[in-house]
Amino acid sequence: MFDYAMNSRFVTKNSSVGNGPGSFNSSGPDLLSPITAPRGSPRLFLPARSRAPLRLFVVFFILCSFFIFLTGCTDVMGEDWIEARNIPEADDSKIISNYDLQSYVPVPVEGQEALLFLIQGNLEVRVAWRNEGGEITGSFAFIGGKTYQADITLKTKNGYTFDPEKSFKYYTASVGDQPEDNFHTASRELSVTYLSVPATEQNRKKLISNYDLQYYVPVPTTRGTPVQHLARGDMYVDVVWMKKGEDTELPESFDSFKDNTAYQAKITLSVNNDYFFDLDMSFYYLEGEVEAQEAIIESDESPEVIRKLLITYNPTEKLTILGKNEVNEPEPISLNGIERPVTGGEPILAVSDGRYTGVVLWDPSDETFEANTSYTATVMLYTASGYQFAADCTAEHSATEDVITSASDGTVMLVRIAFPSTGSGE
Repeated sequence: MFDYAMNSRFVTKNSSVGNGPGSFNSSGPDLLSPITAPRGSPRLFLPARSRAPLRLFVVFFILCSFFIFLTGCTDVMGEDWIEARNIPEADDSKIISNYDLQSYVPVPVEGQEALLFLIQGNLEVRVAWRNEGGEITGSFAFIGGKTYQADITLKTKNGYTFDPEKSFKYYTASVGDQPEDNFHTASRELSVTYLSVPATEQNRKKLISNYDLQYYVPVPTTRGTPVQHLARGDMYVDVVWMKKGEDTELPESFDSFKDNTAYQAKITLSVNNDYFFDLDMSFYYLEGEVEAQEAIIESDESPEVIRKLLITYNPTEKLTILGKNEVNEPEPISLNGIERPVTGGEPILAVSDGRYTGVVLWDPSDETFEANTSYTATVMLYTASGYQFAADCTAEHSATEDVITSASDGTVMLVRIAFPSTGSGE
């Protein structure tokens, strides 16, 4: 009954008179009309009471499918389809371009804070540090003279990827060992060993620069003055002198090296004003020859602030003694090179014979010798290198016996010569 009523309603609404049971005359296709096979073909028979629900199901299915298509419902079409619709075309601009590690993790410099975490552009950087003492935790500043190692993890952000053909390295800075890159497209894990951290200029230790001992303690020379205490620049120098082969230290009153004598010196050099000795440098006589040189090592003293040396020097020069002959008998020095004054003559002002030199002063100090005048020459004599006046050295002049010689200190001697009158000059 219900089925017939539905068919009657559909006929009345959409068609006029049908040609037979199950078919209708209409002005166009009627989706609600029963499906009629051509005459003579097999026919799927459905009971009348099942046709209306089938029609409703078809309509519902078509509407739902259309709605799903418009809204992209993932319950029916699946997540893969939805994701495929949202995948953009390949974008070469979303590839990391800078692979110089110096841009992200700078090479360590003394006093600078170590990088632990960084977000730069589309890259996230994390660093774990180690040194000779093991892993370093927390914030810290680099210390000069130490070697550091860094474990670096780099991850991309915002859809960026790494270029699989490029590797991270220090292209603009020097390191001990360049990292081996794992070439992952989304993250890279690197391990870098750096060179020993150099000291920065402002934090560098103030180092003594001159290590030539001749600058501080000159090699002994005959009649030279020994250095015993000296403050030079940023150093203190203390020296104890001995004669070679003798254990007795010379007193501080010792003030001159003797000729033909070998000396030894215990030298102590220490720094001041926050300076340090360079551990790679040693003190030597660069401009003077010595017989032997050795360092005195004392375990409780740091070579950065104190150095001790024992130096054995070559014998000093042997001097020729003036005023003595070969058998060590007195032999006066002849000053006949200073001519006797004569009227109208010019006074000699200097004298030299290779063993000594002398300056002559006249009294009176005339430019030319006057008549009937007695002149006195005062002569200051200086020994040449390799010579020494004997302690009792005297001088003589053939023109007069009035020659007075003052005591000599070995290098200087003062002589006074009184000449006879020049006469009338006729």
